[in-house]
Amino acid sequence: MFAVDDTQMLGNAKETFLHLVNRRRNMKRFAAVLFFIVSFVIPFQSSYAADQSVVLEMIVESADQGSAAAQFYLGEMFYYGKGTTQDYEEAIQWYTKAAEQGHAAAQSNLGVMYYIGEGVAQNFKEAVKWSRKAAEQGNHVAQSNLGIMYAKGQGIAQDYIKAHMWFNIAAAAGNENARRNRDTVARKMTAFQIGEAQKLASEWKPKE
Repeated sequence: MFAVDDTQMLGNAKETFLHLVNRRRNMKRFAAVLFFIVSFVIPFQSSYAADQSVVLEMIVESADQGSAAAQFYLGEMFYYGKGTTQDYEEAIQWYTKAAEQGHAAAQSNLGVMYYIGEGVAQNFKEAVKWSRKAAEQGNHVAQSNLGIMYAKGQGIAQDYIKAHMWFNIAAAAGNENARRNRDTVARKMTAFQIGEAQKLASEWKPKE
């Protein structure tokens, strides 16, 4: 249930939507609002199917024009089946387009899909590749996932020091799973190794 008046919320969303349709200066915000519209606003409308088609068409148009944000949100729509039929293979394609432009969330999601094998053949090396790109930009989910792959030796040589480092960095960003995994892997390490991992974590800076 919404804590605010639904009618007011929908009206404000429509006004924002129309404003951004007319002035697409900020493509990232434009794509985000479109995704919000198709996920949370359109389902409440009587003209659901027609509105859904229009918004999807506009997101596709923005994605085709090269907006990484639109490509990412289109990937989200296909992954979750929001505003369109769920299709993991389509999600992979759009996440890839956004990821190749450096979109960290798309890179992180792509890493997960390669790790699990959703919409694509399972490939730990690709999972490491895309998770690393997102992790290096500061995405704490990807940092935690990269730590898991280092700890298990999946797609990369097993390295508890690197695993601890990435878990530690993600934990500092508030990722509780990473904190628990850091403590677990620490029990398999020597004091010297833990010290090395902590040193690496303290020296780490995100790529700009």
